[in-house]
Amino acid sequence: MGAYTIRGISKWELSLAFLLIIGLGILAVLLGARNPVLSITLTSVLLWGLAGLWKPRIAFFLFLALLPFVDFLKRLQLAFTAPSALEWNLVLASPDILLLSSALGVVLQRALQGRLTVVLTRTDWWLLAFLASMLFSIFHSVFPVTVGMAVFKLSGLYILIYFLAPALIAKRQHLRFLLGMSFVLSLVTALYGMWQTVFGMTWFEKMWLTGGYTGQSIETIIYYVFRPFSTLSGPQAYAYYLVIGLTFGRMYVDSLGYRNKSKEIMCYVGILVLVIALGLSLVRTALLFWGLIWLLSRYLPKIRLRYHPIMLLLIATSFTLILIYVLLRFGGPIQDRASDFGIPFIRRAFTLGTLSDRLRGWQGAVSDSRFWTPLGYGLGTTSFTVMSKYGLTFDLFSHDEYTNILIEQGVIGLMLFLGFIISWMRRVVLNLQATQVPFLKKTGWILMGFSLSTLLVGLLGTNLKVSPVNVYFWLVVGLLARSPMWRVEQILVGGKDA
Repeated sequence: MGAYTIRGISKWELSLAFLLIIGLGILAVLLGARNPVLSITLTSVLLWGLAGLWKPRIAFFLFLALLPFVDFLKRLQLAFTAPSALEWNLVLASPDILLLSSALGVVLQRALQGRLTVVLTRTDWWLLAFLASMLFSIFHSVFPVTVGMAVFKLSGLYILIYFLAPALIAKRQHLRFLLGMSFVLSLVTALYGMWQTVFGMTWFEKMWLTGGYTGQSIETIIYYVFRPFSTLSGPQAYAYYLVIGLTFGRMYVDSLGYRNKSKEIMCYVGILVLVIALGLSLVRTALLFWGLIWLLSRYLPKIRLRYHPIMLLLIATSFTLILIYVLLRFGGPIQDRASDFGIPFIRRAFTLGTLSDRLRGWQGAVSDSRFWTPLGYGLGTTSFTVMSKYGLTFDLFSHDEYTNILIEQGVIGLMLFLGFIISWMRRVVLNLQATQVPFLKKTGWILMGFSLSTLLVGLLGTNLKVSPVNVYFWLVVGLLARSPMWRVEQILVGGKDA
């Protein structure tokens, strides 16, 4: 009573819609002449964000579609105007508007249907505790709150996808659309990257690298030879996105079966283009990432019945610790020998900012007791400025995900993250073992291989702060743990893992 509806839409929702439309009109007038790229982008995103309150699935897929191109839109502004810092960052934040509107749309739908009850498993509680640690680290920091908030936007915000995606990708046709869309988007970025390889950067992309609008430097693009970065922010993000496209494209071909031979041939041609583009990217960790996905997705299903997933994790951890010890013990001689290589690309891998930085990070984490604080230095403090400002012996440039968490969120944060991963592994293995649908079983093991490979490559870089890798990681992890396609209710007792 007191709130009338028109086709299920309340007067408050209509009022909000009218206010947003008026705001969009004002925004278009103010920004249209000065910055048409920002005006068109924000107007489109806000309109689709408004529609996302009623159709959250559409808004979510548009969010995924915008991710690989938002950095290019950011650079494209330079072709028309000299954007302010606010305009520069508004374009970067535009996909998040779609994500948040999609989340609000899911909540509204559930509330109207009377299905707003949320059941949290033990795995979910581990992740929520880690997220709470991240939020606390924003305020418990040696840096200003704004720095922590910027880093949270790059990583913590997308944990929302873990809880959101299963409500939006709940059927096999949704999953097939996700696989096909991601494959096509990756193919588009690959083609532009190959164009860059042949013709180089556009003039406004050169302005982006040297005009003071970002911390990116020309050295990150050119390592003695040009490395394409396509529509994304850098070579690493571009190469990782190609790996995502290859992985999802492979699953999309499997989903076609023998129903459409011509489409299957076209997909294989697209996969070949992605493989060529990945080779031309010259990103070593991306090639390792691709190899790990293939290896894990091929052999995980075969060994799952012999060994408990916790045992597999312990074996992988032991192997990793032995490898790190060998590098710490013999890293110096390795770097000395590598300096004699005649190939600059190989020499740089061992001497300039890659192996050397990782060795320093691991040495600092092992030898300096100040790194082993319960709460860490705070989100966003993993940077060389900490050394000069606070007199630390190590510059805190970790070059890997786990040292990064240890520095910023302390021992507690690292334990919460590893606790979540262990609980997630156990839950997903039980789900996949009980899955009877062949397509879902095969797809599930490939997606698990993708997730575990992301975590392993995290030893060589902070991948959970690299968009769109972080988005797809939380998307896949959430689908495997929470989607009704794989969730087996028999393993749940009272909302907890049995």
